[in-house]
Amino acid sequence: MEDKYKYTQVGVATILLILLAGVFTAYVVIAGLRTSPGPFLMVVGFAVVGLFIFALAAFYSFTIQIAGEKLDFWFGFGVGKRSFDIADIRSIEIVKTPWYYFWGIKSIPGGWLYSIAPGGEAIELVFMDRKKIHLGTNRAAEIKERIETVMGTAK
Repeated sequence: MEDKYKYTQVGVATILLILLAGVFTAYVVIAGLRTSPGPFLMVVGFAVVGLFIFALAAFYSFTIQIAGEKLDFWFGFGVGKRSFDIADIRSIEIVKTPWYYFWGIKSIPGGWLYSIAPGGEAIELVFMDRKKIHLGTNRAAEIKERIETVMGTAK
């Protein structure tokens, strides 16, 4: 096994949703400027467009990296970045996440979910301190195997 593994999943649904919301918002701002032009609405419009650009850059992808005995994961350019020692993992299994968990970073029963796509498979990690996280990914089996390989050599 190579020393470093990194997989980035692009969130097509996330990108489309943000772009759709951005286009709708731009339409509303432009319509507002036509009926009531003014600097305040223009500033608000630019701020909202900036917010959508930031959201797109922040949440267009989800990366999982295994380097040495560390597990790191983050969205886009580093939003929500977390890092864990693989030696602290008590158990690992593949689970199915319900469609209504959607995507993003959120509290779920028993732990936290980090996912770029709605529903699908996730890797459930239970740590020695009983903390639990789900990492949503379309390569759950491959990533689970990589983590288990490191877990086996770390003990």
